[in-house]
Amino acid sequence: MNNVINEIKQNRKDKRQRRYYRSKLDAYSDEIIYLYKNDIFISEIARILRKKRVNKKYFKISDTQISRWLKKNGYNKLKEK
Repeated sequence: MNNVINEIKQNRKDKRQRRYYRSKLDAYSDEIIYLYKNDIFISEIARILRKKRVNKKYFKISDTQISRWLKKNGYNKLKEK
């Protein structure tokens, strides 16, 4: 009986797992990280990417998107120098 319960729980857990969707910012990761490490503000990074027309097909870049992307990739607010 325990095996059946554990199997049901595992199936439910597998269904709940999130899929990873590649970010459109991943294509510009080197540039974002370089600018961020050189103390450029996140709002300036967003402005630079907007000028490069990353925002095609209704994809708009906001400061929050870049800060979340940086946090997800291991770059938090406290910069290491």
